Amino acid sequence: MSRFMMYRGRFRNNRIFRWLTEELAALIPNFDPYGEDGYLIDFAYKDLKATLKASRKIEHIHLLGAGRRIESLIESNPDEFRSFLKVWVSKWLEKWRERVVPFDMKNKKPEDGEEGFYDAKRVYRTMKRRKELLDLVQQTLIEHGEVCMVKLIAENLILGELSKYLSERKRKNLPIFEPNPVKIYQRILEQIKRITKRKEPLVYLRLRPFNPYYF
Repeated sequence: MSRFMMYRGRFRNNRIFRWLTEELAALIPNFDPYGEDGYLIDFAYKDLKATLKASRKIEHIHLLGAGRRIESLIESNPDEFRSFLKVWVSKWLEKWRERVVPFDMKNKKPEDGEEGFYDAKRVYRTMKRRKELLDLVQQTLIEHGEVCMVKLIAENLILGELSKYLSERKRKNLPIFEPNPVKIYQRILEQIKRITKRKEPLVYLRLRPFNPYYF
């Protein structure tokens, strides 16, 4: 299915998708939801679900299906939700421009911080409280105003702390046990407090050479 057909179907059938498109189009000149700007709608939709879950406006979002729960929320008070969405999209786009840097083969992603992430990912995949930790970090980011690319930023923060933990244990020649998620979160919390005081990129998105964003 072509991207045009996919987005046309979603635009017609999903009210929240349509509203997101309209709000983004009002803020971005020459916005093209059927072209590469369509990625923005996908990212914003995922972050909106995370924001609503963190604010507890949607309960059991993972059990009932996010789209259905958001539609239920809209039905209860569409005017209030649309007003909320207008403010939220403006904040989200501000954070996108502040935190996200697209790159391609001519403008490669910085390699700083990549070393040691392989082992951290392996440990992260086997952590018993991985989901709880990820949810908590996402919620904390949102509470501190970081509403864009929330899951990716949260995962990167967790992997960064796990990488530090593993490096420290190896340097001291100590056995490696499953990290304490509470201690990991406490360290991440301090990072989040520092992050919110600075305006700098946190996410690097790989783009095909012929797919740049123009804004």
